[in-house]
Amino acid sequence: MTLTKYRWEKSTSDQAKSQMLAKQCHLSPLLAQLLINRGYQDPVAVEAFLTPSPEDLHNPFLMHDMQKGVDRIQQAIMEGQKITIYGDYDVDGITSTAIMYEALSDLGADCDYYIPNRFKDGYGPNKAVYQQLIDQGTQLIVTVDNGVSGAEAVALAAKQGVDVVITDHHELPEQLPDAYAIIHPQLAGGDGPYPFSGLSGAGVAFKTVTALLEEVPQDALDLCALGAIADVMPLVDENRVLVKYGLEQLRHTSRLGLLALCQSCNLELDQIDEEKVGFVIAPNLNAIGRLDDASCAVELLTTLDESQAQTIAEKIKDTNEERKKLVDTISKQALEMAQDNQKPVNVIYHDNWHLGVLGIAANRVMENTGKPTILLTRTDEGLLKGSGRSIEAFNLFAAIDPHRDLLENFGGHHMACGLTLKAENMASFEEALAKEAQKQNLSQAPKTAKLVDAVISLKDITPEFIKSFDILKPFGLKNPKPIFAFKDYTVVDGKAIGDGSHLRLGLTTLDGQETINALDFGLDQDIEMVLKQVGQVEFIGSLSINIWQEKEYAQIIIEDLKINQTAVPSLTIMRPESLKKSMFQTKATYVFFTKEYFYQLKPYIAGQSVLVSRNLPAQTVKEAVLVDGPITKAQLKLCFDRITAEQYTVMFYHKQSFGSYHLPNRQIFAKVYRAVINLKAYPYQKLLDELTVKLQIEKNWLIFILQVFFEAGFVKMDNGSLSGVATAPAHKLEDTRIYCLKKQQLEMRQMLAAKSDEELKTWLLEYIKH
Repeated sequence: MTLTKYRWEKSTSDQAKSQMLAKQCHLSPLLAQLLINRGYQDPVAVEAFLTPSPEDLHNPFLMHDMQKGVDRIQQAIMEGQKITIYGDYDVDGITSTAIMYEALSDLGADCDYYIPNRFKDGYGPNKAVYQQLIDQGTQLIVTVDNGVSGAEAVALAAKQGVDVVITDHHELPEQLPDAYAIIHPQLAGGDGPYPFSGLSGAGVAFKTVTALLEEVPQDALDLCALGAIADVMPLVDENRVLVKYGLEQLRHTSRLGLLALCQSCNLELDQIDEEKVGFVIAPNLNAIGRLDDASCAVELLTTLDESQAQTIAEKIKDTNEERKKLVDTISKQALEMAQDNQKPVNVIYHDNWHLGVLGIAANRVMENTGKPTILLTRTDEGLLKGSGRSIEAFNLFAAIDPHRDLLENFGGHHMACGLTLKAENMASFEEALAKEAQKQNLSQAPKTAKLVDAVISLKDITPEFIKSFDILKPFGLKNPKPIFAFKDYTVVDGKAIGDGSHLRLGLTTLDGQETINALDFGLDQDIEMVLKQVGQVEFIGSLSINIWQEKEYAQIIIEDLKINQTAVPSLTIMRPESLKKSMFQTKATYVFFTKEYFYQLKPYIAGQSVLVSRNLPAQTVKEAVLVDGPITKAQLKLCFDRITAEQYTVMFYHKQSFGSYHLPNRQIFAKVYRAVINLKAYPYQKLLDELTVKLQIEKNWLIFILQVFFEAGFVKMDNGSLSGVATAPAHKLEDTRIYCLKKQQLEMRQMLAAKSDEELKTWLLEYIKH
């Protein structure tokens, strides 16, 4: 039985490559592996990633219409025109508004801001609101975190002589608004595309303010970081700089509103990192826009009145507590209603749900059921309105878009949507989604992959070990927190904690000397089942530090788990001294680690033969026979990652005995070098025959030495003849790939030879398990 939400995809990073990068960059091999997993594979890229600098920020004037937009805003300031900043009700919109408002105010602008109401105004430019602002004397509208899809409202303003400068980062529609300027990182400017398209709305506002001020507004970095983290933007390139320095500023903030909010949430400033922003500060700021008018959140971020800051912070905290209760109630009700649903997509309706939190609740139901989920409630007008959240395997937008005739309103993307429909169309809508699920082959789709960076031993996990990863922070999209599988531990107990929906596992190292807790938050109705079979739980997770009574404790945060009821595979050790044709007549899958044996023995095999390589597809078979020995542990791990069998037979054959297997010494290398360095176009096969006799060296070792020389540039081959290269520069032979590979192979074979059959079986089962 499995409870897994994800498909665990173990890293296939090359161990030798990780070791080399670690040496070059003075890092631990594990850190090097984590960097390679994230796409940073050479010292230059690693240095740039690990040391983000303000100098890495791009020129804001490279962004589309930046100069034009800045000139128009400056004109409005100089002429005393009334400017209204039109924002949004989520954290990115709130912080964008605050960034722009503070900057324009500092420049002496006559400016104000408007935050749309989620329920009255909806998302983005609203024609009625634009008209209201114009009637109140607005002469320039500057949008932040919205506007690029507001063609109708922008056209209305233009007809009345009011310019609109759009600053936005959302997906571009087919038809752009006819605005005075559109400042957007995904639009190409005069010099081509902006170097980084992943800015948040706050990031675009920040770049606009940078251009206006002609300097980086350092006092706005904290707001910029809040917007990027809350909007789940990729924390690479420019965002990595903005968030890293923004978090530093947050930890030393003098903003009265943020100080009051942190105090009301019992959050110490020095504890603020991307997780505290994502799980504490952002949900509080978002809550006010979900249940009330979010304008007060902008006031919180910009106020200079301590009393006002405390009042608003308490209001926001209370609203967030109400929001959490609503989400818990709705999620519980929706999950109960989803239990008997046999349809591929959950479409769940309730008369009295709060519209503002349906997106969060839909996400929770989706995570618990593994199905795309849409939650709907009835509006005052009698329509059904709600939000949807999807899984990677189901494109929600593509599924709903062809059926707009059933809807009154719809918008969204692959993973999320908002929609409105008449009650009488709900049954037809559900049926349409079922057909779309069939079209997208949802029932056969694999689970979303979750990269497991490495397998680590429980005994290695300490607060100091966890802090060693801080150099990779801030974590987020495209730079995820490292996820690990774990080994060398025993589960000693399991317990429900909190409100009974969270799990705590007590783990101990195999020697019983160290203990650590593993926590899973939000198992909900599955927790009873897990507790009954706690000894069979297998999990992956991230690491964190818990501070209790001023002491630090390492802990594991479980990202995904399963109850592993699969029987331990049968494992037979053979280790034959020779191979016979009769050994390959069983219809099994014969697994090879080296091409030499693979091609030699393939004609004699009755079943299928496979070569362990990175492009070997994952497969489940009844019996797998491991014929020759692995070259490295990484290759052995790759074998068990790709080949799952009920029964394994291990031969680990090699035609040369382990005991006599030694690399040639330097004297032998020198003898061969002297014999070939001055040769000119000497037939290769003839040379092998002559030198094996003359130098008293086995032919396979002679071939190996010549391969090393070839890689080092000491010899060259042309039309089957070998020539020495006397002018070749010095080269350390131990650094050649061929030499390193052979050395690893020797070490692996010697290690395997030293193990008894029982020791080898235990060692291999550990690999199979992880």
